[in-house]
Amino acid sequence: MKKLAAFALAMIMCLGMVSCGDIGSDKDGDDKKETKATTAAKSGEGGDNDAETEATEPEEPKADVESVELTNSLLGMKLTFDVPKFEGWEISEPEQDEDHASMDMKYYYEVDGSKTWCSIDVYLVADNTNGLDWFIEQNEPIPNTEYTGYINGHSRAQDCPMFFYTEDYFDGKARADVSVRNINENMDPDKYAELVETIQKSVKVEILDTNGLYDADGNLLTVDGAFSIPPSVNIGGTDAEVVFKTYNRTLHARTDFNDGEDDISIHEAGNVDGDLFESFIEKHTDDKAYDCEVGGYPARGRLWNDFGTLTAEYIVQFDDETFYEFYVTSKGSLDLAAINEMMNGAERGDLEKKMNGHLNDFVAAMKKL
Repeated sequence: MKKLAAFALAMIMCLGMVSCGDIGSDKDGDDKKETKATTAAKSGEGGDNDAETEATEPEEPKADVESVELTNSLLGMKLTFDVPKFEGWEISEPEQDEDHASMDMKYYYEVDGSKTWCSIDVYLVADNTNGLDWFIEQNEPIPNTEYTGYINGHSRAQDCPMFFYTEDYFDGKARADVSVRNINENMDPDKYAELVETIQKSVKVEILDTNGLYDADGNLLTVDGAFSIPPSVNIGGTDAEVVFKTYNRTLHARTDFNDGEDDISIHEAGNVDGDLFESFIEKHTDDKAYDCEVGGYPARGRLWNDFGTLTAEYIVQFDDETFYEFYVTSKGSLDLAAINEMMNGAERGDLEKKMNGHLNDFVAAMKKL
């Protein structure tokens, strides 16, 4: 009986020890799980904690900027860009000089108690893209922009003249020039870099639905507003379409046609100073410059052989204050040697008559406004 009681007591004690062992094991596991979870939370590891960390990460603050706008009403284009909201900006009223729209801005700040500034000069024009790839190769392409363009050979740390070639415009592009210059280079470098980058990222050009290039009848208007030119001109019996083309950052009326023998091109190059008319013959004695009449107006012209293209330059005097330059080219029936022979012989007068005749019909169709 005693043996039986002792055996029962021993069994009870064993069961108690097993139970205590299980409880201890569970506690150790819970402690390890809690430690691991705490470590993961602190380090940002773990699936749930990753999601929570990403969701609560603060967004990068957006730069505080103000928008600047320049409109070229004659060409029908608008430029916008942003600048950081630094205290000390002054912005001039936009100006329109024929087909060049411009404005300037200055950011004033102090260095050692002295007032100084960083300037931004802005132009909005039309330009062709001849040689653009070469300019980009020779200079630095503009970063941070959707447009093609280059930074023109700046040699100082705070001098950044940028030329953005933007939307298609006639045979060229709408071009925005934005030059950021700090003469003394004493602006905080980070601030200057922020200014330039903000402009680069935000430059935008829009071609508008309206412009001042045509009158109500569809005639082309010269950029100085002096003349209208019909969209089609009859030159020597040939109907020639007249369109706008870009030359040297401005627009000019041009026509291209075939006179039955040669490909002819005529374009007006805009108004010039009357002194050029007076000095034209003396200045071009080597080209045998001569007096003539074009469209009923007094004119002076000269011829030269441009590698097999017969080329003529004229200045026409419309009145005491209005002088216009024109170019006429002819290519096809004569090669370089034949042109030289005619220009140096008795047939020179025939070449002059031919070129004068083409320009005569073009100028006669122009109407002074």
